Amino acid sequence: MSSPIRLPSLSPGMTEGKLVRWLKNEGDLVEKGEVIAEIETDKSVLELEAIESGRLVRILVPEDSNAVPVDEPIALLTHESDDAAPEIASAPVSGAAPEARYTSVPNSSIQKIVAKRLAEAKQSIPHIYLTIDCCIDELLKVRTDLNGQAHTDTRTSINDFIVRASALALRDVPRVNATWNEEAIRVNKDIDVAVAVATSDGLLTPIVRNADEKCVTAIAAEIKDLSERAQNRRLLPEEFTGGGFCVSNLGMYGIRQFDAIINPPHAAILAIGAAEPRPIVSNHEITVATMMTCTLSCDHRVLDGVVGAQFLESFDRHLRDPRGLIA
Repeated sequence: MSSPIRLPSLSPGMTEGKLVRWLKNEGDLVEKGEVIAEIETDKSVLELEAIESGRLVRILVPEDSNAVPVDEPIALLTHESDDAAPEIASAPVSGAAPEARYTSVPNSSIQKIVAKRLAEAKQSIPHIYLTIDCCIDELLKVRTDLNGQAHTDTRTSINDFIVRASALALRDVPRVNATWNEEAIRVNKDIDVAVAVATSDGLLTPIVRNADEKCVTAIAAEIKDLSERAQNRRLLPEEFTGGGFCVSNLGMYGIRQFDAIINPPHAAILAIGAAEPRPIVSNHEITVATMMTCTLSCDHRVLDGVVGAQFLESFDRHLRDPRGLIA
């Protein structure tokens, strides 16, 4: 008698997954708790453990199968006392299809979830956008000095300072660190900042927890680790679930300014453009400064333009005093 191995729900809200790889072959013995397969959820690749011991007699879902529903049988397991395995009829192979005039790239689970969530966000969240130009000349000097210190193992980026300044601005204007629901607006006590990371499979947003309590070098080390594991699909669900705010930076690609779509359940997202020398007027004279355009997308149900402006004012103030971001 065989029993099915079913695809479990491995992350909050998971309804389907991709079977990336089998770690066991048909006929192999399996011990309870042993890892038998790798499953791709919406934002991570997780290990599937056997819930009982036996012999893997049939693989029903092959590797690289997309959109496998939760609770779908993916393999059959028999106990060692079983003498025979059931026969599984194979599906007939269709006739040859005509040559396509395009290349089809299957959507990953991440891309499907991101597309669904952002479409819903744009349709249901009333976005307003506030833009500010920040001078970061002093920040660049402090960053150069910090990275030049011999005892510093982790090099900081402009984005690390941005995450730190965002966290302190959230502390100053806590209403931005909030979530909407029909009954009440929930203002988060913890300041957890998500950082948008582009991967080959889509956009991930790993979270720096309690970012207001960490110095910029600690944030730099944490973002480096999270980004590397995001690229390799090795984030744990709790490392990309939740948070109260998000930073999305396209400055390294030369993008001067953009409007980001809010990532639910957040009430705001900060879009960062390129840092570049620009002519400015200072003391009635034209001079050159390194400027960076930052746009805050706000959920107008949670925060209005005044609250958003207060946040950007605080964020800009912290960037202009970058030595306060080191401690």
